[in-house]
Amino acid sequence: SEPIVGKLAVGYVIYNRARLWKQSLLRVCWTPNQFSCWNTLEYSVRRLELMGGKTLTEISNLITQIEQGCPDPSNGATHYLNIELTKQIRGGTLPSWVYKMEHLATIGKHDFYRDKK
Repeated sequence: SEPIVGKLAVGYVIYNRARLWKQSLLRVCWTPNQFSCWNTLEYSVRRLELMGGKTLTEISNLITQIEQGCPDPSNGATHYLNIELTKQIRGGTLPSWVYKMEHLATIGKHDFYRDKK
């Protein structure tokens, strides 16, 4: 439900982490508790099944854009979250890492961050 630029920004978060941490994109995505959509294999497979071809094609196109060096709307972010949803899930609080980060952008319902320099 996020705008295409928001999806691109999330893709860049994964890409930025992979570059910074010298890890593969797959390893970044599957690191436990980093991206809630991939917290369990069963949940991940079910989400992919529900997406359908149109969404997977859109994701593939976004990956191609990132690989071709399109501008990064996240401004170099390595983290993101939906503040409202996160507060609902966590009883009104945000994870402690948010307060140690520099806020870089808000796109759709997500806020994007990286370590403070």
